[in-house]
Amino acid sequence: MRRRSFLATIPTIAITGCSGSDIWDDQDGKTAVRVTTTPFQSGLDIVDSSYEVVSGEYVTDGYFRATVRNTRTVPIGDVTLTAKLLDSSGSTIETINLYCQTIGAGERWLAQARVIPQGGPARVAEYELAGEFQDTPAQATGLSLRESSFQISDENGRVTGIVRADTAQDVDYVKAIAKLFDPEGRILDTIYTSENDIAAGERWSFEMQTSGYDDWVNQVVNHEIVLWRAAF
Repeated sequence: MRRRSFLATIPTIAITGCSGSDIWDDQDGKTAVRVTTTPFQSGLDIVDSSYEVVSGEYVTDGYFRATVRNTRTVPIGDVTLTAKLLDSSGSTIETINLYCQTIGAGERWLAQARVIPQGGPARVAEYELAGEFQDTPAQATGLSLRESSFQISDENGRVTGIVRADTAQDVDYVKAIAKLFDPEGRILDTIYTSENDIAAGERWSFEMQTSGYDDWVNQVVNHEIVLWRAAF
């Protein structure tokens, strides 16, 4: 499978106190800037992106967000979005790599990260976005999802399910990916697990969970399981 790349440069992004950009204040007193880019020829579109500086009682954080849409008519997989945070001189402060296992046709992925750049979040003056993805993930045949569920336990999201091998021969490999959606239908995260050597007609019970302290886990309202029979 051939990997494709996409690239966007956002020449300026305003932080609190700057002018000439789309700035708004929310009820928590945060000041954010939203920057919209043009569609990418590769089939991915950065719908919007923003970098916020949020001052709390004890610490000041930076929050990066970008909405990525698959404009193709087929799913894509192994998506990597890289955000390079730059200072006013154009020097790199920090590089953030965000990952999504798969994005369906027309679906959106809300890529987000909390960052504390060296020198403080307010040092960020601009950022660049770049990324790559696989043309077409290997879709499963001969496998059926019998059930799945999503629960929140100890501040983590937990997905469980059962897959059956409806095949005449043993299945040497299967990967189960859980896409977790917010109320707007955007992918908040993808998590996965895999199994080798499932006998024909047998069932595989799987379990996977999000990483700890994910602020967005309480926003999950729906999930979808995608099955692949080949790894990237």
